[in-house]
Amino acid sequence: MNDMKRSGFTLIELLLVIAVIGLLSGLLFTGVLGLVGQSRNAANKDNAALLSAAIMEYWHDQGRWPVPTGHKPKKVDRKTITPTYVEGSQEHEVANQDYEVYQYKLVYGALDKDGKIKDNGNGREHSNNDEIVKILLDAKVGKLKAPKSYLDLSPFITVPYDDKVNPSTITYPIEEVVSARGLEEQVKQGKIKAPLMFRSKFIRCPKCKKLYPQGGGRRTCDNRDCEYFKSQGKFYRFKAAELKGNAEGAKPYVITFDFINNKCDVTMP
Repeated sequence: MNDMKRSGFTLIELLLVIAVIGLLSGLLFTGVLGLVGQSRNAANKDNAALLSAAIMEYWHDQGRWPVPTGHKPKKVDRKTITPTYVEGSQEHEVANQDYEVYQYKLVYGALDKDGKIKDNGNGREHSNNDEIVKILLDAKVGKLKAPKSYLDLSPFITVPYDDKVNPSTITYPIEEVVSARGLEEQVKQGKIKAPLMFRSKFIRCPKCKKLYPQGGGRRTCDNRDCEYFKSQGKFYRFKAAELKGNAEGAKPYVITFDFINNKCDVTMP
């Protein structure tokens, strides 16, 4: 009887193959997560551009910005301007004729120090941007005052979805995008406030579940009733493992009207 050699993998070879597969899978998973994050950020920027375009279209049609009645802009910057005149091909300054002008701005969608959207207020600098939504949805154009909506709410409407978290402990709203169908009329009638939001990442305290915006070096909890705060003080830092799998949420687009330069900026703070 002839002896036949049996070929196969050794244990070391199998472990090496498994290790390589695991490494490649980890790299692939990290890459996919990075692409998802980039895609979400790109979508947020696209929506900001859509909002900016809607506001500019309103300004072009109406000859004014979609600012709620009674909200007054605030002086934010003072500039000294020297008038000039042109003689031939030369521009000359007018001596001793300097005058000062103030830049006037009105900001909607800003957050207060506790991370909550500031309430609407007559004459305040910062307000919730939901009133702008109503104006853009329920505009009138032309001599016949035909109704026109400048904005599609679908990319912006958000509602709370995490029922397991006590609302009193939430600093930033935990939200998900939902269909805007059926909501437009309720917004126009003032039955629903609809801030224009964008998706963002948050750090959730593993003990008290309070949310903080990701980034900016935030790795502590400032809730005085939290176990971490009581035991470690305000200088406690979350461990790396506690920061994994944190929450997604929503933050308001900030709309800034510059009344001196006739500009409107939509930003994601």
